[in-house]
Amino acid sequence: PGERIVPYEEDEKTNPKIRVYNDLVRAAYNYSEEPISRKGITDSELEQVFIYIKGDYPELFWLNSYMYTSETVRHNFRCKNANGVLDVKQINKKRAELRKGAKTFTRGITKKTDPYKALLTIYRRLILTLDYDGIGLDAGLDRDTKQDDKLRSLHSALVEHKVVCARYAAALQYMLPSVGTVCGYTISRVSNDGGSCHAFNILKIGKYCYYIDATWGDSSNTKSGDRMK
Repeated sequence: PGERIVPYEEDEKTNPKIRVYNDLVRAAYNYSEEPISRKGITDSELEQVFIYIKGDYPELFWLNSYMYTSETVRHNFRCKNANGVLDVKQINKKRAELRKGAKTFTRGITKKTDPYKALLTIYRRLILTLDYDGIGLDAGLDRDTKQDDKLRSLHSALVEHKVVCARYAAALQYMLPSVGTVCGYTISRVSNDGGSCHAFNILKIGKYCYYIDATWGDSSNTKSGDRMK
């Protein structure tokens, strides 16, 4: 579930945003931080492309940020060793654990399962298993960019089960397509707390689209208070 090969698209010849988007996704899967041409897109478009990649590919948990010049862009990864070299062995181990962890949430669901029942099963398992880590958030567990993001990593959601809203949403986005439901990741501004963001999902069942928010469906929280951070 979730993990996709990015083939060459004809639109890459004429649309530089599609080309840069796909080149960056391919580079992430290949663990490459080599420069990629960004010819034809502005700084603001480049920023948007990276946001889309982070939202569309939650399984790329080793993505951290990007670095760019007027001509090129390259990834800046997490999960590095003490020498600043990408720890591919660590990443591959976590990817295997992630896939195994996802199966515990989709267990018993087949292609014949009613889409709404499949969604409800995964949703219930998610909110019963995950815990919103308010203490970890206050402690800044996400600040060490050499390590996997303990709060916003898909691995943390499906294996370690302590996360914040971003990974509740990413977990649904990662698993629901594997059972036949189209699901997107989205964020909104929280108007009453100075401009922080909250993550949730939009999904499609039949011909209708619905909002779903697993964070607010979960009553377990390691610290009481506002969880939208």
